[in-house]
Amino acid sequence: MNRFENKTILITGASSGIGLAGAKRLIREGANVIITGRTPSRLDAAAKDLGEKATAILDDVADGKTLDRLMPVVEKAGGLDGV
Repeated sequence: MNRFENKTILITGASSGIGLAGAKRLIREGANVIITGRTPSRLDAAAKDLGEKATAILDDVADGKTLDRLMPVVEKAGGLDGV
């Protein structure tokens, strides 16, 4: 089933655990995903595992610059269909 074909979904904290599992599921169902994480090695491993349908953004919400990092990627993707 491709319920999310041609949809772009943002998943924060997706370098491991439930976030990563959700990203995998969405990709299996046709989505492109934008994932965030704050640990470079874990984020890189997650992006590699997810493949070409994933875009990874290194982000730590504590610094208050999340939107500055996300907006260019979201705009390039043509917007978001879900968060």
